[in-house]
Amino acid sequence: MSSKVPTPPVSSSQLNETGRRRRRRDQATTNAPPREQGSIIWTFFLLGLILSLLDVAYLMYRIDRDATRSSPSNSSGGIIKAGNTAVHPPERRGGGGGRRGRQQAMEGKEDILNILKSGGIDVSKLPLDILEDLPTWRHIQSKYGPRPILNGLDTCAKFRQTIPPSESFIAPAGAFNSGTNLMAELLIANCHIPAREKEYGKSSHGVRWQVSWGKHQPPKWRNTDHSVNKKPGEVPSQNILPVVTVRHPYSWFQSLCRRRYATHWFHAQGHCPNFVANEVDYEFLQYGLDESYKTSPRWQAVHNNDAWLVDNVMNTANFTADKSIVPVYVKYNRETTNHDSLAHMWNEWYQDYIDADFPRVLVRFEDLLFYGRDVTRQVCQCAGGELYSNKFRHIKTSAKKGDDKVHGNERTGLIEAIIRYGKLADDRNYTHGMTKEDLKFTKEHLNASYMKMFHYEHPEMPDV
Repeated sequence: MSSKVPTPPVSSSQLNETGRRRRRRDQATTNAPPREQGSIIWTFFLLGLILSLLDVAYLMYRIDRDATRSSPSNSSGGIIKAGNTAVHPPERRGGGGGRRGRQQAMEGKEDILNILKSGGIDVSKLPLDILEDLPTWRHIQSKYGPRPILNGLDTCAKFRQTIPPSESFIAPAGAFNSGTNLMAELLIANCHIPAREKEYGKSSHGVRWQVSWGKHQPPKWRNTDHSVNKKPGEVPSQNILPVVTVRHPYSWFQSLCRRRYATHWFHAQGHCPNFVANEVDYEFLQYGLDESYKTSPRWQAVHNNDAWLVDNVMNTANFTADKSIVPVYVKYNRETTNHDSLAHMWNEWYQDYIDADFPRVLVRFEDLLFYGRDVTRQVCQCAGGELYSNKFRHIKTSAKKGDDKVHGNERTGLIEAIIRYGKLADDRNYTHGMTKEDLKFTKEHLNASYMKMFHYEHPEMPDV
């Protein structure tokens, strides 16, 4: 059994020390701030620290951003308006950019840049990605040739000898979507006939928006009452030199698929341009024969509720289930013409001008973009005119004249057009929507002499 250890006695000095400690502890407790006050102070302290760190981070961001802006590698900051084309800031492409990057992007494109300058475009403000997308001049020459192609210049002397310069006019003509508006604008901006201005005043410079018999109508109606502007005092047709715009047929086919004007042929989304009918055409033909198609929500949705696209199916345009070739008809001002296919339409429309016995000049649409000054000068001089003495002005935006269901309100910027037609000459763009059977058909039926005359070539069907 353990015994309890006795507690030693406490001295007076130990009691005094214990009392002093208790008093100091009580005093410290009394002078200390409340617990809630300490929490608030720490909260403000931490908040201030966070804000300070954010300030430092923002300053570093500003310094880095300003340094990037001052660098030539990102000299383009916002949206640039080039004509009616909005050019957006470039996305970074592999390799960065910089002054050297811009110089590399412009190499071999000096002639292209000069065309843009003549259209009033400040090429120094073009973003790097636009500069990179522009075609080289060598590429353009390899696709369209080293000089413009004009047919009919040998008829110019006859026109000038037959029609007094003071009574002469020059005006564009051409199939739908062939560049007649651009030709008219180039002439209006740069060409005049001095003898006519001297006789009738400066406002009568001798350039018309279209020929009097209608720029899209065949010339067989040139001397008939089919004139779209027929009125007392109308200019005699022989006083007008037609400048006929021709477009590469495969590019023209693609454009008609986007906007067909008064051209009618049975076609549906998924097969356009179509020449040799396939399962897509035969499948949609049954809906074209069914009047309920117009109001069917299902088939309206297939064509995005576009009345024109629905009409492309509803108007079977003489196509029937027993036909393998898709025919075409064109509804002009007063008459209708019929063609075996789009390829035949291209042949037959231009045949009337190629075989014409009256003065006319045929020009390529592509040359209006890349050889605009040279083409405008030659056709202007053909009619007895001359270019204005000031600098040649290219057209920054080519407008579809009018705002209706046929022409719409499209405007195509010069930059976009040069990039598009610089690349459009690639086989994949020419044959989009076509089948191998379609391409075989067009190779067999497009007029070979016309293709050679305008230095156009057939594309090949891409492997994929």
